[in-house]
Amino acid sequence: MDHIEQNFHRANHFVRLAVDVMRYMGLSITPKVHGIEDHIVMQMKANRGRIGKLIENWIEQYHQTGLIIYIWLENMKMRWQELKEKREKKSMNPGAINTKETVTKNFC
Repeated sequence: MDHIEQNFHRANHFVRLAVDVMRYMGLSITPKVHGIEDHIVMQMKANRGRIGKLIENWIEQYHQTGLIIYIWLENMKMRWQELKEKREKKSMNPGAINTKETVTKNFC
């Protein structure tokens, strides 16, 4: 496999990985994302060296969408930290410690 085919293979891998991550995160897979997932590498092969011109508008839209996703992810990080702190606080509760010791003693 020559280096150009390797680049196509890598591009396909990373596009699919990105879309898989979007699905895992529960993000909506828009028709545009679906189209990219299924057709971008084929378009790269058919339009060698010119694909950038074809997707200029797409990139601009995703710069705007990317900001929204970034803000959403930052909020998720803050929520995750809050949940982590609550869990740690509960684990220090004497009743929770006693219950944990009882369960460990009787079932482990």
